[in-house]
Amino acid sequence: MNTAYVKPNNLISVVVPDGSGGWYIGGAFTRINNEGRNFLARINADGSLHPWNPNSSAHVYAICVAGNTVYIGGLFTSVGGESRSRIAAVDATTGVTTPFNPGATDLSTVYAIAVSGNTVYAGGSFSTIGGQNRNRLAAIDATTGLATSWNPNLNGIVNTVVINSNTIYAGGSFTTAGGQSRSRIAALSATTGLATSWNPGAGNTVSTLDIDGNTTYAGGTFTTLGGQARNRIGAIDLTTGSATAFDPNSDGNILTVKVSGGSVYAGGDFNSIGGEPRSMIAALDPVSGVATSWNPGAGGIVNSIAVNGSSIYAAGRFTSVSGQRRANIAELDATTGVVTAWNPAANGAVNAMIADGNTLYVGGTFTSIGGQTRNRIAALDATTGSATAWNPNAGSTVSTIAVDGSNVYAGGNFTSIGGQIRNRIAAVDATTGLATAFNPNSAMSITSIFPAGNTVYTSGYFTTIGGQPRNRIAALDASTGLATSWNPNANNLVRTLFVDGNTIYAGGDFTSIGGQTRNRIAALDVTTGLATAWDPNAGSVVRTIYVNNNTVYLGGSFSTIAGVNRRYIASIDASTGDASTWNPVLNSTVFTIPPSAGRIYAGGAFETIGLVSNQESRAFFAAFSTGSILPVQLTSFTANRANAGVPGSSVICRWSTASEDNSAHFVVERSNNGTTFHPIGQVAAAGNSSLSNHYTFTDATPLNGTLYYRLKQVDTDTRFTFSKIVSVSGDKSATSFTIY
Repeated sequence: MNTAYVKPNNLISVVVPDGSGGWYIGGAFTRINNEGRNFLARINADGSLHPWNPNSSAHVYAICVAGNTVYIGGLFTSVGGESRSRIAAVDATTGVTTPFNPGATDLSTVYAIAVSGNTVYAGGSFSTIGGQNRNRLAAIDATTGLATSWNPNLNGIVNTVVINSNTIYAGGSFTTAGGQSRSRIAALSATTGLATSWNPGAGNTVSTLDIDGNTTYAGGTFTTLGGQARNRIGAIDLTTGSATAFDPNSDGNILTVKVSGGSVYAGGDFNSIGGEPRSMIAALDPVSGVATSWNPGAGGIVNSIAVNGSSIYAAGRFTSVSGQRRANIAELDATTGVVTAWNPAANGAVNAMIADGNTLYVGGTFTSIGGQTRNRIAALDATTGSATAWNPNAGSTVSTIAVDGSNVYAGGNFTSIGGQIRNRIAAVDATTGLATAFNPNSAMSITSIFPAGNTVYTSGYFTTIGGQPRNRIAALDASTGLATSWNPNANNLVRTLFVDGNTIYAGGDFTSIGGQTRNRIAALDVTTGLATAWDPNAGSVVRTIYVNNNTVYLGGSFSTIAGVNRRYIASIDASTGDASTWNPVLNSTVFTIPPSAGRIYAGGAFETIGLVSNQESRAFFAAFSTGSILPVQLTSFTANRANAGVPGSSVICRWSTASEDNSAHFVVERSNNGTTFHPIGQVAAAGNSSLSNHYTFTDATPLNGTLYYRLKQVDTDTRFTFSKIVSVSGDKSATSFTIY
C-alpha cells in the first residue's frame, strides 16, 4: 500500500493489518481523502479507501481483528447507529455492528483490546463492563458480551494488553494488579487472573508493549524499568523480569513499539533516541538499543506503527515524514526510511483534475502526460504518476472533469470523445473509456460539471442546453440529460461550480447571478437558484472552486479578493466571505483545484510558486499543504565563527523575524554534508508578534570541517518549516541569507 495519498483530516491513533494487505485505522478523523469516515476506516492494499464504514460516534483508540470480526475500543457511545458504550464489534466485510455489546462505564475509555479464542480482553479506565464490576481490565465472552469470572482488579488505567501463551501482559498507570503490588506493568494468569511472580516494575506509565521471543519491549513515560534506569523505553526478560542491556535512552515519551525484521521500531514524541538525533520515529538494534541508520524523521507525534513486509506504516499527528508532506499517516521503506515520490509531467496546461480512489483523472490541452500520449484527457496512477491504459481521446480541449460512480463526466470544446460524437459535454465509462448515452448537446463550450445525486450541474458559454434556454448555468437530469427548472440566469460566463450541501458555489466572469449583483463569485441556493448573502467580490475571473471544512478554495486570474491581495489562488471563509492568511503566491493562472483532504493540488498555466526570493519551479502542475504559508516571517539567518579564521571555534547562529503567528520554538539543526541534518539545540519563539524579534544560538562544540546549519520553525500545532541552509567553513564565516 502507498499511503502518500491517504489523507485523514485528524490524527490516527491505531493502525492494524486487515489480513488482505490493507489496514484498519482508528483515531479522531472524520474524513479520509475528502470522504466521510467517522473515527474508523479501512484502507485497501493499493492505498485507496475501502467502502467499509462502521461510523463510530467518537474517537477509536483500539482495534483487534479476529477472523471476520473487528473489535474496537474508544470513547464512542454508538457504532453504525447502534448503541455501544466504548467497546463494540463490527463485521470485517460489511462494517455492520454485531450483537456483541459489553457496555463499559459511562465517561470511561477502552484503550486496549486483545482476543484469544472466544475471549476478548479489554483494558482502559472503566469500572464496569460486560454487566459486572471490573476495574480497568476484563475478559469478555465473545458470543454473549458478558464478563467472565476472570477479574485481576487493577487500581489504575490499562493502556496496553498483550497475550502470550497462557499469560496476559498489561501496561498502564496501575500500582496493584491480580492481588499483588505491581507498578505499571504486570503478567496475569489467563486462567485465574492472579499476578504471576514476574514483576519488573516501571517508574511511571507504560503506554505500549510488544513481545519478541523471551523479551518484552516496553515504552511510556517511565525513567526506571526492571530494576534499571531506563528512559521511556526498555526491554525485560520474560523469565526473570529484569531489564536487559537494551537501553535506547529516549529524550521524550514513547507511544508505540513494534518488533519486526531484527529491528525495534519506536514512535512517540522524542527528538533523540538510541544515541542519535531522531524525530518522533526510529529503528533500534534489539540487543543494544542503538539507533540504526534508518531515519525518516516525522514532523509531529507518532502514535502507532505497523509493519507489512518491506513497508513500515506510521500514524499519528504529523504533517511530514522523511522531508515530504504526509498528513498523519505514511508508508516508509523498511530499508531506507524514504517515502515514495510522485511527479507526472504534462506537455501542456492541465485544466481539470479529480481523484477517485487510486486514480487521478486530468483534462486540458496536453497531448502527453504521465509518460504516455494522451489527447486532452487521461487517468494517472496516484501512486506512480504514470498514465493508465484508459484513453477516451478527446477531439479538443477538456476544461472540466467530474466522477460519479462508474461515470467520468467531461466538458470542454470537443465534439468527439470516447469514440462518439458528443458536443462539449459527455459521460465516459470509467473502465472502458467509451462514451455513454448521456448527451445534453450543449450549443457552446462547457466549463464546469458537478454531479449531485440524480442531477448534474453544469456551466459554460451556452445559452441553450438539455433542450432548454439556459444562460451559462443549468441543472440536468443525470439519466436523460434534459434541463430541470433550476435557472439562476448569469449575465456572463460561469466557469466553475461546487456543490456543498444546500449551497452551490459559482465562479466566472459574471457580475450578476441568482437575481443579485455578484462579482465573479457567488453562493446559490440549491433549491431556488437565488444568490445568498455571501459575497467575497473577486477582482478578476474565478476559474475553479473547492470547498473543504468551511473553507472555499478559489483559483483563477485574480490578484485581489475579499479586499486583500491574493495572486491566482486563495482560501475564503465559507461563512463570512473573508480571506484567510493562506497565501502560496503563484506566477500565473490556476485553472483547477481538485478535491483532496490535507493537500491542495493545482493545475494551470503557472511555472513557479512563492515569492521571487523563495520561488520553486512547478510546471503547470503542483501539490502543496493547506498550511504551507509560513507562520513566521523570517528575514535573516546567519552562522559565523566566534573567532573568525580559527578552525574549531564555536559557531554563533543569529536570525530575525518580522512577524510571528502561533510560533512555538526554533530547532537549530546541523549537518556535515549539507544533506543529513541533526538537531543541536532549541530556542523558544515569541508566539504571536507583529514586531521584529532577534534570536541567537551558540554551537559550542562544532564538528571539524565545513558545517551546514538550518532552522526548523515549529508552530504551536506541530507544523513546521525549514529555513534555507547556511554554511561555515573551518576558517571563515557563512554568508547571510534573506528568507521568506
